[in-house]
Amino acid sequence: MREKWDLRTNLLKPIRRFYIILESEHSPKTTRLRFPGATVIFDTFGRKAALAVVVILITAVYLAGSAMAVALEDGAETSPVVEWTLHAELTVPAGEGVRGESDSQRAGTLHVDALTTKLNAAGAVAGAHVSARTEEKMTYSLSVSGKSDVQHLRSLLYGVARPEFDLLGGETEVEITGVSEGKSMVIVLESNPSTGYRWRSAGNSSMVESAPAEYQKHTPGYGTPERQVIRLVSAGTGPCSVKLLYKRGWEDVSPLRRLKIVFPSFPAKLDLSDPDAPGTLAPLLEDEAGVEDSQLESVSGLPAHFDWRDYGIVTPVRNQGICGGCWAFGTVGVMESALWKNGIANVNLSEQFLLDCNTDHWTCNGGLTAHKYHYDVPGSIQRVAGAVLEAEKPYASFEGSCTRNYRKPYVLKGWKFISGSESTVPTVDEIKSAIYQYGPVAAGVCVGEWFHNYLFGTFATDESTSCGGHVNHLINLVGWDDEGRYWILRNSWGAVWGTKGYMHIRWGVSKVGRGASYVLGAGPSETFLLTVSRTGTGTGSVKSAPDGVDCGETCVHGFLAGTDVALVAVPAPGSSFEGWGGPVCSGTGKCLVTMDQSRSETASFGTCSYSIVSARQTDFGANGGSVTVKISADSATCASPVITVPDGSWLAHSGLSMKKGKGSVKIKASGNASSFERSGVVMIGGDTLEVRQKGKTCALKSLKPSRVSFDSEAHGGNVFSVAVIPSDCRWNAATNNTDWIQIISGATGTDGGSVTYDVLFSDSSRNRTGKIDVTLALKPGTKKTFTVIQSKKR
Repeated sequence: MREKWDLRTNLLKPIRRFYIILESEHSPKTTRLRFPGATVIFDTFGRKAALAVVVILITAVYLAGSAMAVALEDGAETSPVVEWTLHAELTVPAGEGVRGESDSQRAGTLHVDALTTKLNAAGAVAGAHVSARTEEKMTYSLSVSGKSDVQHLRSLLYGVARPEFDLLGGETEVEITGVSEGKSMVIVLESNPSTGYRWRSAGNSSMVESAPAEYQKHTPGYGTPERQVIRLVSAGTGPCSVKLLYKRGWEDVSPLRRLKIVFPSFPAKLDLSDPDAPGTLAPLLEDEAGVEDSQLESVSGLPAHFDWRDYGIVTPVRNQGICGGCWAFGTVGVMESALWKNGIANVNLSEQFLLDCNTDHWTCNGGLTAHKYHYDVPGSIQRVAGAVLEAEKPYASFEGSCTRNYRKPYVLKGWKFISGSESTVPTVDEIKSAIYQYGPVAAGVCVGEWFHNYLFGTFATDESTSCGGHVNHLINLVGWDDEGRYWILRNSWGAVWGTKGYMHIRWGVSKVGRGASYVLGAGPSETFLLTVSRTGTGTGSVKSAPDGVDCGETCVHGFLAGTDVALVAVPAPGSSFEGWGGPVCSGTGKCLVTMDQSRSETASFGTCSYSIVSARQTDFGANGGSVTVKISADSATCASPVITVPDGSWLAHSGLSMKKGKGSVKIKASGNASSFERSGVVMIGGDTLEVRQKGKTCALKSLKPSRVSFDSEAHGGNVFSVAVIPSDCRWNAATNNTDWIQIISGATGTDGGSVTYDVLFSDSSRNRTGKIDVTLALKPGTKKTFTVIQSKKR
């Protein structure tokens, strides 16, 4: 059997990193003293010797820590001129989260240019260039250097560089170089332990931490920045370097920001905290309650162990990243479980909505329990209260902008602080009763050095003093265990931290449970009906965004409370939209209806009169072509007119457009393959456009054969063919004063044809030649000649 004595008494609180645990096995052989990173083993006489060593070590370290504390409080901070450089990678993502800019590239360029301009104006040398570019984001490489006192450097980091640059905006390295005289050093930095990030000495530093870091809280609330005090002990004299990393201990990520400061000699104290941060605690905000008449009932006979995860109503662990928005995650986690408990499974709600749209100025630098925005308090520019889906407003890990009224499909039925106050810790039985009856609760806890390092087991280190008697982090409690006397805590630092994102924390430790709150259930938001009717002499339809309304007559559709429904009236061809009639809509434009109750709207459509304002007659050549016809309507809201062309027509129309009562249409004519002129009528909204088109010019193509010879005998039934272009051209065939050639048929024709002729007997003593002339009826001057040669009589 192993016995364990924890010697972390109040004496050791200033130097808790050097806690000593004495383990004694009931064996005559060994006793172990365990230090962080080392174990000392004693033999059988060991317990008394070990205790003596413990006392000596405790005394030495305590005296060293006490002396350092005095130096921190009493030592005057010097502010020598130092050289410094800053390198940072600034990423500007796409979307509305880019501080109100919709174009990520333009927004990124503007913000980085503004940052470099401000830094240069403040005496630094700053420049930036694009180091990476994708469709989703742009990354800028920022380089800044300067020579100033530390106070001016602090003003640059926490004043001039904001809001574009944040020293706590991710993994950061601070390197301090100079000459060490072998003395201790105190460094004060801004930190936000509620995010899981904290400053720690890097392994390659010349100085090491002599005690656990201390935190000095600026203001109460969850997720607020704090001053982190780090005490370092020098390993020797001469040139040395101190490196501090701001990161999460369970994540291996390279620093995105590197600040290097060169001192002539190491100061006893270096304050790199925000000079404008509040120096004293502000009063807590007024306690708020969701429903006054709901009192938590005590439940008897509760199980010794209870975990809502066993009932499958707890959503996956989220990750708040660098943003101190734990207050939003703690709030959202409770509502997600309440929905699941009500049969609405695994809903992912938006924390970003609470960050961007609350009206209390709660940000990534802290806030309080925010159930009211899911229950009965509309956020900024919102119409109703309720929760927004993550897909509609995704988490960005920084404050964005509240640009519109977001759809809220779910709402709380009520909520309460368990003890009636956000500033007190309910009893264990009260918290257990709330969890058992209503589901996971939101609760505060004080997060310090040891909380960050938790891996497994029951966390029993009380870190209340590091929060100044307050709490700094909002989490969810999803269950308990009586035997281990612990709560099952759901964190918002991702599933890698702790035990898959969870912790077992001892009751009463680190003020866990302070300001605990529960919700009285959650469900779908109320649905209101939107009825849209049509009236007037014209026709048309009404459509909505989001989808739902799409009708030409009367239609009804239900929308969730708070939804902004945009209605658009679309007149049919030949009709105009005369206007809206209803309690909300008016005019002839798009109508925005907020569904805070059931509503009815009417769209009125009229008939339009159109006139042709260009020529009412147009002529086309035989090859066809097009002409643009200008149109005018009697109303600016008239849709395009109805256009009709003759059946099977050689006429067509395209490019029809109307805007504010004026428009145009292109009338096209295909080529005329005939020799005859043609005409037609195009009706444009009741007005008439007369169209004429010339026929093709006729031409004689060929006579086949064009020449033939006969002997003196008679020859009847001879034929030659006539080809014309186009084929419907009329032609005539006649002998050219030749009486011995007689045309039997085909003296006239169309579509081409043939001529049949007879050749009479020749009694002449000479050869003779005769002709048949073929001419075009419309162009008599155009002819081709068929020649007949007959031999003399023999």
